[in-house]
Amino acid sequence: MPPPPSAGPAPTAAARPAAADLLSASGQVTDDAGEPVPGARVAVYAPDTSRGVRYDRAVAETVAGEDGRFRLALPPLYPPPPTVRVLAGVPGRPVGVVVLDPRYPMDAPIVLPPVAPLRLRLVGPAGRAAAGARVEVAQVRGVVRAD
Repeated sequence: MPPPPSAGPAPTAAARPAAADLLSASGQVTDDAGEPVPGARVAVYAPDTSRGVRYDRAVAETVAGEDGRFRLALPPLYPPPPTVRVLAGVPGRPVGVVVLDPRYPMDAPIVLPPVAPLRLRLVGPAGRAAAGARVEVAQVRGVVRAD
């Protein structure tokens, strides 16, 4: 009896891209005046749903050079998310963020926003100013709205 016809090679696990196919993110971190920001920490965040809940995780990190330029090799992202966020920052400055499509080569010029004073008025339960109160801001996340 002849052997059964071949259906081609056996299926394999998801094919990994060749080194030349790996994506990267590159760009320059500047301040709001267009000056390079040396030593800025740059990280790429991608959504991760492996635990059943979506959260963003850092998939690559680096530090910008003296000219503010950076380059990151991204690990394979399967399946590719629709977007990734590239964040850059240095102590004492707000973080700059760009959103990119990871399916294409990514050039990410990132501008750190200007430093702005945080002004607030602390009031007590009666709506009156809380005289002598001490306020310490540890971290501000998201957008602060000025009214």
